[in-house]
Amino acid sequence: MPAGYSLRPRRWADQPTLVRLAEYVARRPDLSFAHVKGHSGHALNEAADGLSHMARRRLGEPFDVRPRAHALVDAFLRDWHTSVAR
Repeated sequence: MPAGYSLRPRRWADQPTLVRLAEYVARRPDLSFAHVKGHSGHALNEAADGLSHMARRRLGEPFDVRPRAHALVDAFLRDWHTSVAR
């Protein structure tokens, strides 16, 4: 885990999120990772950035993030499918 990441038990899950994600990734040898420069127009990076902004905003301002998140993901998938089909 990254330096300073607390492994203390969480009240909403048995394990911290990063621990669970690391275990999921370890069970998926078919996954690969590549560094993508942020804010360079990469569709998945832009979608992830938008989702993280929504999540941070929701901490201080309660609103239903689901319709916006679904619309963002749909836009990403349209763009991705278009670029793969080329």
